[in-house]
Amino acid sequence: STPMANTKQAKKMVRKIQKRTQHNRWWKDQVKETIKSLDQILAETKPGTSGKIGEAYSTLQKKVDKATKKGVIHKNKARRIKNTTNKKIKAVISQKA
Repeated sequence: STPMANTKQAKKMVRKIQKRTQHNRWWKDQVKETIKSLDQILAETKPGTSGKIGEAYSTLQKKVDKATKKGVIHKNKARRIKNTTNKKIKAVISQKA
């Protein structure tokens, strides 16, 4: 369902927008997948095994920061994602300890 472009420039803009949208969607999917994997690790965590959590959180931070730097997600949303996941991690660690 691409819009009908009349001029050569408009056709090129449609191509650029589609490519950009695809790239941005990929980055958003990467962030969502990382959040899901971190949640799964938190659900499966046993007492005294926080190594995987730190590694997963570090990966999440990197991906969120990169997506923010590229302008895919807003910096406030990035902060909110990190904050909520950090709260989840603290809750799980304090619960398991």
